[in-house]
Amino acid sequence: MSMCTDLRQFQHEIQDMKLSPLPLLLAVVCVNGRLDLEINEKHHAALGACQACKAVVKSFKAAMEKTARGYHEGGDTDWEEKKLKNYAHSEVRLAEIQSMLCTDIVVGKSQCHDVANDAEEAIETEWWPAEPRPDLHLWLCVERRRVCCPAGHYGPTCQPCPGGPDTPCSGHGHCKGDGSRKGSGACACNKGYSGTLCNACNVTDHYEAYKDDNKLVCSPCHKSCDGACAGAGPKHCVRCASGYQWESEYGCSDINECLKPDTCRTNQLCINDPGKYTCMDCDRACATCHGDGPDMCHECATGYVKKGKLCVDEAKADEYDDDEESNEEETSGDLNPPENEDLASDSANAEQVSDEQPSTESTDDAVPSEAESATSHTEL
Repeated sequence: MSMCTDLRQFQHEIQDMKLSPLPLLLAVVCVNGRLDLEINEKHHAALGACQACKAVVKSFKAAMEKTARGYHEGGDTDWEEKKLKNYAHSEVRLAEIQSMLCTDIVVGKSQCHDVANDAEEAIETEWWPAEPRPDLHLWLCVERRRVCCPAGHYGPTCQPCPGGPDTPCSGHGHCKGDGSRKGSGACACNKGYSGTLCNACNVTDHYEAYKDDNKLVCSPCHKSCDGACAGAGPKHCVRCASGYQWESEYGCSDINECLKPDTCRTNQLCINDPGKYTCMDCDRACATCHGDGPDMCHECATGYVKKGKLCVDEAKADEYDDDEESNEEETSGDLNPPENEDLASDSANAEQVSDEQPSTESTDDAVPSEAESATSHTEL
């Protein structure tokens, strides 16, 4: 930081020289200096003994994956397998792995190197030749260096966590100090669970959704509840949250604040959401509105006039066609325009013609035609 301050002072002193590349160069130097400082601080950050050992194990396993070599197709397969098997357990591979250790670690890199150097000989002479090789974390961090505990254990003597090492804290929390030689072993329960073993529901805002001898499920109360509830949904709330009211049929139901007068200012639009509302400013052309935009105004603001559906700047009102805007407003605003006389006359004439036309449908009681009547009289 002091270097950047000095460089800025130097820049002020030579500004009259008008060396334009200099400010950019100084900025690059300052940024790089800060980045180097931050990285250096992370590299020298102090880790706990267990965390530092875990960092070495993590880096070692990553290096083993990088040095793992697959089989090649073709050629003498038996010879290749034998060669690869020899390489997998060779000192050459171990040397490659050790050269990579901690290069991928950022936070605590220096401490990682210290632990790796201290454990180098033991890994080379004891762990690497072992057949089969034990888990590196258990062998190095738990058993040899004694800085960590197995999962589900805590404290100086690696005691089992409450609830047992397989399901510490009933599977609904974590044991403080789990996996390390520190901590109290107390359970820190997940959200919704409570108790020393996390084997109960936190009834302040959750309810027991399911429970048997082996399983417990605690679910959150409905968002309309103010804390506690007796079950799922808004009907089981003990109290209604702010923005909701009790209704016997539905339980805690949303209050539509926008139905109340003066919820928002006159130049604002009220938008109702479950449990809350929002006041949104109208378009600047509107004094009052029912939506967003100058075409959603109930009344125009001062300095604006109505042109059709729009509130427009009074100074630019002449640019709008009154007839066009008026027709547009009538077309879009009036769903049932009055009929003119011609349309009414045409409609009446059409109805009269329709009434005068005889039905073409045949019925059993149809009146006989003149020809049929004449035939009937002749026969008689």
